[in-house]
Amino acid sequence: MTEHEIRFSGHRYPARLIAKQYSDPVDIALFFVDGKVLFPSYHIAYESPAIGEPAWMVGSSRNRNSYRKTNGKIQATRIVGYEYEFNRPAISGDSGGPLFVQGHRVVGVVSATDDRSTLVTTLPKIRTFLTATIGGIPGCRNSKLKPKEPPVKPSPGIDGLLKRIAALEAKLAALEARELLKGDEGPEGKRGLQGEPGPARMITVIIKDTAGKQLTAPVKVPPDKDRVTIPIERFTRKGQ
Repeated sequence: MTEHEIRFSGHRYPARLIAKQYSDPVDIALFFVDGKVLFPSYHIAYESPAIGEPAWMVGSSRNRNSYRKTNGKIQATRIVGYEYEFNRPAISGDSGGPLFVQGHRVVGVVSATDDRSTLVTTLPKIRTFLTATIGGIPGCRNSKLKPKEPPVKPSPGIDGLLKRIAALEAKLAALEARELLKGDEGPEGKRGLQGEPGPARMITVIIKDTAGKQLTAPVKVPPDKDRVTIPIERFTRKGQ
């Protein structure tokens, strides 16, 4: 591990180079500072920024003991290997500075520039580098942001469950039709001289489906029956 020093607020702190990668599109290094030094720290974003999202970079191009902020936005890039770039040019000495978006989330590290825009080591490359080097993303004192919960994937059996629900709803509709017949039987049919049953009654049963649409079915009820079963396929929408 190579010995270096980090300057902050007029002080110098010994640091060790843990790892570095310098090959397009990655230009990044990781240092370890000995001792209990409380440097300002910022959150490494969990998601890449959107094209057009406001952003700003911070560098020390004019003075090693002061910092320069440049406002701009995220823009698409045609450079192979880079997911996005910053739409303002950097100045010599800005390299290694962070690129921020709203919430002081770090989404890049300044690596190269021309007279129009700045290329950065993008967020996916930063996270891959840190994961390979130290096994994950370190926590940051100045950030209260938490990763988004991963989306819940539907269960493989969800389609089967929905079909069972539809079948149960159809059975429920049939049961409701039976209760309608039981509760409203109408007058008893006439009987013949020998007491045989009189003519059957014709009634119309009306129910509602799960969408609230009315379904009807004409039913012939024998006078000696107090209930009948109506197949669900006998029902049609009103007006059809």
